[in-house]
Amino acid sequence: NDTLDPSDVMSGQGDFAGWKNLNAVKNGRVYEVSDPFVLDSFSPQQPLALMAIARDLQPALFKDVNLDELIDSFFVQIYGVHYPGFTRA
Repeated sequence: NDTLDPSDVMSGQGDFAGWKNLNAVKNGRVYEVSDPFVLDSFSPQQPLALMAIARDLQPALFKDVNLDELIDSFFVQIYGVHYPGFTRA
């Protein structure tokens, strides 16, 4: 989100006033989903969303996972098109 300042969330400013008491906010464990359209949790892409969350929470365990390649492969297999945000090197 280009208009959201993460410090507003972490400090409980504005619309996020109620968030400052959440354990995740207190402990600095708030993450942004990189592409909410692609990683929609209630869609065929749900496994990709879970992989993205797992990678963000445990980067050492998922360091060898190339999520862009997984997303592109998924789009090709399911929709027959390449993922628009993916460019091959």
